[in-house]
Amino acid sequence: MVARYSSSRKGYGRKPYKKRMPLKKRSGKKTIGKAVVSRVVQRAVKDEVARLAKGPPQKVILRGHPDKVILCSEGPQAAESYFRVPITQVIPVQRSMNSGPDSCWRRTDKVHIKGVGVRLKLTFATSVQVMGVCYPARVQEKLVETDGGGGDIPTTFRVGFEDQTAKRVRLLRVEETNFLRVAKDGPFSVIPGPKGSIMFDSTDHSLFNCRLADGPGQPVGEARWKVGEDEKRKSGRTFAQEYHVSGIMRTQNWAPNTPGGYVQYDTRDIQVYWALDKKMEFATSEGNLPVFEPNLELMFGVRALGAILPKDGNRGMGPLEYGWLSNLMLDVYYS
Repeated sequence: MVARYSSSRKGYGRKPYKKRMPLKKRSGKKTIGKAVVSRVVQRAVKDEVARLAKGPPQKVILRGHPDKVILCSEGPQAAESYFRVPITQVIPVQRSMNSGPDSCWRRTDKVHIKGVGVRLKLTFATSVQVMGVCYPARVQEKLVETDGGGGDIPTTFRVGFEDQTAKRVRLLRVEETNFLRVAKDGPFSVIPGPKGSIMFDSTDHSLFNCRLADGPGQPVGEARWKVGEDEKRKSGRTFAQEYHVSGIMRTQNWAPNTPGGYVQYDTRDIQVYWALDKKMEFATSEGNLPVFEPNLELMFGVRALGAILPKDGNRGMGPLEYGWLSNLMLDVYYS
């Protein structure tokens, strides 16, 4: 009588496949062994310990000041305006976990910046193009002006500045962004221009269509936003979106070469999120503001795509109003 399981018999009488290959299923797929499970558990425990050491995710919220900034042009053609939004400098200073009731305090010199969200309302009387970029602010000589609430935690940041000549708050001009001052440290590529000048490397020599730089000041993170009523999602290294007026932006009593009728406006809510996942380390401080090396910040730009039509009483010389920014909010997520 032949034994049921015999080493001399092949095929018939062999042990079942599952018993011969204990680390495999009958389908041929490998199962997870005890050693692998142990490594997975150890890694999960290590990650959890690190998370508890850093504390729960934190967020700081700031509001742009003033609440409303007029968009103006010096003439009837396309206008460009820019404004800076701080990121790393608004992260609160370092405090111990038991220093107070606010959970926003930074606990170590090292900070993990997870992302940044920006919300604003844009009102316009002509089609506009909006752009935004997150970049290491190596070209900026000063920090964005902020105001604190209680303690050292900032609550607002300055959008634009007072123009004493025009007696109004205005945004930055392109030459005031400092992107044309240092050829290698800005987020956008520049090329030599006539008479020793520097121009943006774009088809229209504007910042809106410019190629991105690949040096130390190149853009960081990924911008994500929604477009249209169907909320189609878009993403890219920079935020770039056009917003068009819904029709002829004039009231019915307006006629060419007559003084009647005011410009009508359209309004859009804009929400952009930058996924950063950047590990930063505190370097020094400027007053109560932490300074990282380098600091991260956002630069936004708005320009009119069409001719800017003046309102009644604004047909002479002077800036032409084509819209405004309002309700600007900033959310910085970190740990």
